[in-house]
Amino acid sequence: MTIGNGPVSADGRQTTLHYTVENVKRDEICQNEDVVALPSGAQLQSVFFSDIGVCRYLNLQRSMLIYQQDPCIYDTTGVLLVLQHWRMTGQARWVPLLDTTRLARLAGGRKEETYWPVAVAQDKFHCIILKGGDKNPYFPRPLLSEFDFEVPISSKPPNDPTDPEDAAAGNEGARFEETFVRGSIILSLFRDLLASTNATSSQRTELARKELDIDKTLLQMLAIECREGEDRGMKALEIVNMMTDRNGKMTEAAAKVAQRYGRGVLEDKIRDLAERRVMGMVDDDELA
Repeated sequence: MTIGNGPVSADGRQTTLHYTVENVKRDEICQNEDVVALPSGAQLQSVFFSDIGVCRYLNLQRSMLIYQQDPCIYDTTGVLLVLQHWRMTGQARWVPLLDTTRLARLAGGRKEETYWPVAVAQDKFHCIILKGGDKNPYFPRPLLSEFDFEVPISSKPPNDPTDPEDAAAGNEGARFEETFVRGSIILSLFRDLLASTNATSSQRTELARKELDIDKTLLQMLAIECREGEDRGMKALEIVNMMTDRNGKMTEAAAKVAQRYGRGVLEDKIRDLAERRVMGMVDDDELA
């Protein structure tokens, strides 16, 4: 992967960076002179590769050798992004995995710190915490810290003290939505990896596990929609449509959730969807 300056703007300033991803072994160009996703005024701080989707143990405290897979960038605004679908020409896009300015440890302004990126491995962001106004790691090198991914899907809505139940439901729904988006990104990276290599039995098992985890999250999101009332039926059915559901068990569980909350019409539609899936009558567009 190479990164360089993009075209000069009309006022003579350099405003964009372009990247190219090339498979040297196969002599293939995967992405050619595409734009690096940087917000206005931000600078590129670090470029590295992750091991996302690879099932192997890495002791980062002893060795920084990473099994390289997916290109990642970290900018001066504190956002970590990964390049999704980079193996498919013209389909690559930068998606955020973590916004370090929204970490819970920084809530309330109690701490003043920034983060020196080191690696993305085992679904975590590994970095060195810089205190105060420090810009670079100091000697002797401090121990690495790690943070779980948390995709910044939206701003948190203000809590309404007059309706704490609605506020709690909204926070719960946002948490499941973030889990779903994050899991979908990791799953897509893993699927791209398996599609480009000879998948092992353990990798296929891991793929099934990741799909099941996402289906379980969708099932929890469905329960929230059913609890909210009949007017959320269309969204609830859309959630069921997004399930991978390899063996039909999750669709059956979804129907039982609708039954538990007395959503008879939704239950019938879910069972109808399950039947059409068994008969192979569901279009790919409907499952997308």
